[in-house]
Amino acid sequence: MKFWRSRYLIYPIASIIFAFIILFPRRENGRQDKSVPHFLASDTLICNVFFINHIGEKGHGLGYTYELFRLFDSHQLTYTEIIPTEGGFDCWADLITEEVDFMVVNSNRDTVPEIFQDEVISTIPIDEELNICVAKKESYDFIKLFNYWFTSIRQSREFEKLYGKYHKNYSGNRNAISPYDEQIKESSRILGWDWRLLAALIYQESKFKIGVSSSRGAIGLMQIKESVAKSYGIEDIYDPEENIKAGTRHLLRLQRMYEKMGADSLNAPLIAIATYNCGEGRMEDIMNLAKSIGRNHLVWDTLATVIPLLQKRDYYMDTVVKLGKFKGTETLKYMEQINERYLYYKEEDAI
Repeated sequence: MKFWRSRYLIYPIASIIFAFIILFPRRENGRQDKSVPHFLASDTLICNVFFINHIGEKGHGLGYTYELFRLFDSHQLTYTEIIPTEGGFDCWADLITEEVDFMVVNSNRDTVPEIFQDEVISTIPIDEELNICVAKKESYDFIKLFNYWFTSIRQSREFEKLYGKYHKNYSGNRNAISPYDEQIKESSRILGWDWRLLAALIYQESKFKIGVSSSRGAIGLMQIKESVAKSYGIEDIYDPEENIKAGTRHLLRLQRMYEKMGADSLNAPLIAIATYNCGEGRMEDIMNLAKSIGRNHLVWDTLATVIPLLQKRDYYMDTVVKLGKFKGTETLKYMEQINERYLYYKEEDAI
């Protein structure tokens, strides 16, 4: 049963309400109403956020949700722990049994299990895709507070900027690449890179989709594994800021490692990027084989010519090669496509 048909989740004019809330905001010198109550102050709220794990999914809804609730927390003095999930009956059961405080779901796509239809209520839509917050009926005070806060904050320029960042069309946009440009610029300074190179890497990894995960357990914008992120002190790798921090710290460690080996400022970043794709063990094999056959192991263009040799028995059976045969075409294509996108971003800026 869809939300708009549910007894306690009926919004027959939801899109009209949303239009007034988002598209025709009332302004009072750009400031929201400061009288929103803070009865949740100091509380930790647990929130399941339903999302689609597909690189082709349109929009940046999960990133918007993270930032929206950061804003909510800053105003309500709360802490919202967001748990991205692909949904399912168990998530609804967790809501009913109060394992989570509320959920963010799509009112058109997500279905309330029939057994729970009379036990939940929802907020007004939080975006034009008609995503809503859902809670138990007993949490009516939270729903009322959120509606009051959201109706108030939508009048502010702060919200207008936030909403625009996640809902603009970035295709062909010469002024911005993604909603995460500021975080990417900050992280690129740590690496000493042109920020557009890091943006090109992130696009190659995830097309700027936070909710994407691979069969190998890589997650988020920079497709980093949870165990790797934790080694850099990062816990929530779906959080876009935290994911970029984890990926950047990993790249920085790799880059410094190759600099200590003697790679220059041009080649150390390139070898680090290739290693980000193929793994340290594979890159060690590639570099060792390069040295074994008398080629420069500290120049990326040279290493790129060595990679195809690891498909040939005479080379992958060399004693310096520990991991055996390596096709390597994925890594070479990865590097080529990142470079092409980086040059494209630079050309767009130059126009």
